[in-house]
Amino acid sequence: MLPALALLDEVRATHQVLEQQYAELRRSEKRRGLRFPAGDAVTPATPRRWHGDERTGARHTLRSRQGRFNDTALAQHPVGAEVVAAVDHALDSGTVAVPDLESLEQCLAWARRQLRVAGWKADPAEYRIASVVLHLVGQLHVMTYGGQPPGSTWHFVAEPV
Repeated sequence: MLPALALLDEVRATHQVLEQQYAELRRSEKRRGLRFPAGDAVTPATPRRWHGDERTGARHTLRSRQGRFNDTALAQHPVGAEVVAAVDHALDSGTVAVPDLESLEQCLAWARRQLRVAGWKADPAEYRIASVVLHLVGQLHVMTYGGQPPGSTWHFVAEPV
């Protein structure tokens, strides 16, 4: 029982350090007049990260959600179907295929546009799909590259599409 409690305490401490770093970064940005974080910035919540072995946590998250998409609007949507196929491939092979990185970058850009530009009022169904796409693509990113420091940007390719 004591090793489990020690592990929980370590995870909590790691999470608090990340939250503290991000809070300091945001205060600094707000002093410079940046009221909102950049759309592609890593935050403690986006992409969702798992303390400890982050890549294994992302893989577990994707595997636990893998079977839920077949009969949903996500699987019928062109971008959603592409992301679901990438998740299936990544879980079956253990890695994201290099040719898929460009495609995943385009899916990521689409989801960010839908969530931040088009918004809920423009098309609630697309907004919901974009939310799930962003979460899944974020987990694929963590599974591929591991967690990134708060405030950095996250993309699949060096030059965003």
